[in-house]
Amino acid sequence: MSSTDGVLRAFHDIRDALMAPDPTALENLIADDYRGFDIRGMVETREAIIECYQPGVARLEMFEVNDIRTHVSGNLGIVTGLGSLTGTYGGDRFTHVVRFCDIFEARELGWQLLFTQTTEVEETK
Repeated sequence: MSSTDGVLRAFHDIRDALMAPDPTALENLIADDYRGFDIRGMVETREAIIECYQPGVARLEMFEVNDIRTHVSGNLGIVTGLGSLTGTYGGDRFTHVVRFCDIFEARELGWQLLFTQTTEVEETK
């Protein structure tokens, strides 16, 4: 498997773990030193994501990704794209269309998510 294939596999594994939800898989896929920024620009931690995707907290009904681009340099991989998500959080429905940039690092456990930047955009038609 090429490095690019490995990064894309890790990206899709995270998507699948969010959809399930599968917090145990997220623990393995997200680096201990992960840091991210959500659609409101707030800092997002590994612990917050794992807590959010415990059964009964957040539930994704749809998570589609388009315009995916990847780049690998050494032990770092970048995945960018346009994501569409719908679901519920704490009983409230949400719909978001976002541009994202995920940075992965090749580590002992494989490719792990190290950083995410997410920006909400207007839905494209």
